[in-house]
Amino acid sequence: MSIPFSLYEKLERKFGRDEAVEITKMIEDFITEMRQKAETIGIEKKLELKDELTKELASKADIMLSRVELEGKIETVRAELESKIEKVKTELESKIEKVRTELESKIEAVRTELEGKIEKVKTELESKIEAVRTELEGKIENTRIELEKKIEIVRAELQTTRAELKSEIERLNLKLNLLIVLVIIALTLMNPVVAEIVKKWFGIH
Repeated sequence: MSIPFSLYEKLERKFGRDEAVEITKMIEDFITEMRQKAETIGIEKKLELKDELTKELASKADIMLSRVELEGKIETVRAELESKIEKVKTELESKIEKVRTELESKIEAVRTELEGKIEKVKTELESKIEAVRTELEGKIENTRIELEKKIEIVRAELQTTRAELKSEIERLNLKLNLLIVLVIIALTLMNPVVAEIVKKWFGIH
């Protein structure tokens, strides 16, 4: 094996035996190719180049391993955070549903309570309205009866007054007629011409 055994162990731990063998083979092939090129410039240069290439490949392998490790950690963190997010989401949805249920229950209780109060107030007000209507209707009826009685009294008084006035007028007319007759008689006795004028004036035949 051309690469360091420690590097091979790292590759095998991170990628598995088969992939580690494949990567090792690629490295060995690369080294073999570079070795062949190095033979043209001498053994010393070849060994130096081999060491440099081995170090470079080891560095690249370490970088690859570090990248794989970081990607693995990133995936682990992502999975953990997604799991926490899902857990928090589930907890919050459960709390929201619980709060919604509690508030809906309270709203329904308040609605029932207020509807009961409204119905009670409605009944009380309707009862008061009916009582006021009955009371006012009774007062109106009593007032109507009182006014009708007063109207009847006034009517009777007016009729009495009218009858009295009529009687008084008739009595006065009688007195007046009697007076006129007496005057006519007196004038006739005194002057027949004057008596005739007076009769025409008063329409007495």
